Amino acid sequence: MSVVVPPPIQLHKFFAPSSVLLDLRSSEREGVLHELIDKIPTISHNGDLKNELYRALVQREELSCTAVGRGVAVPHTRNTIASVAGKTLIVFGRHPVGIEYCAPDHTPVRLFFLLLAPDINRHLQVLSRLTRLLREPQLRNDLMQAQTAEDVIDSIREAELRSTGQAPRQIPAGATPQTAQG
Repeated sequence: MSVVVPPPIQLHKFFAPSSVLLDLRSSEREGVLHELIDKIPTISHNGDLKNELYRALVQREELSCTAVGRGVAVPHTRNTIASVAGKTLIVFGRHPVGIEYCAPDHTPVRLFFLLLAPDINRHLQVLSRLTRLLREPQLRNDLMQAQTAEDVIDSIREAELRSTGQAPRQIPAGATPQTAQG
């Protein structure tokens, strides 16, 4: 009997350029949560849903802080309001200087990943995969250097490839793919 292991979840597919903020402005957690919520396309014009999601996220933060250290937080809630996006979605936000966010290492948080998932199983799978990838210093550095939303998504994709041993080969400067094969 053989065990079939499904391929890892492809996180980069849960990001959209329209849900990436490279210049969070708020200096406190509540404001950052509002900025992130405003980037969710399916609820951006529904004040009641935005307020309900905000309350659920704050309740989750009061239960246990979602900052994971190294300047990263993954605000999320398993509350049914999280399914309001209709699909799994990750809203990315980057703060220029970082904010206090009850991080276990007391490092100001600069990278935020608001996670929404349609069900608990997907929520846990994505949360686990995302927090594992975010342990990689190169990914965190790439996200800090990203100039565009597409750069953010590409950085996630490349980190996923590295994590599965499928990273694209680095071709030396001046070499072409054909001469680098030799």
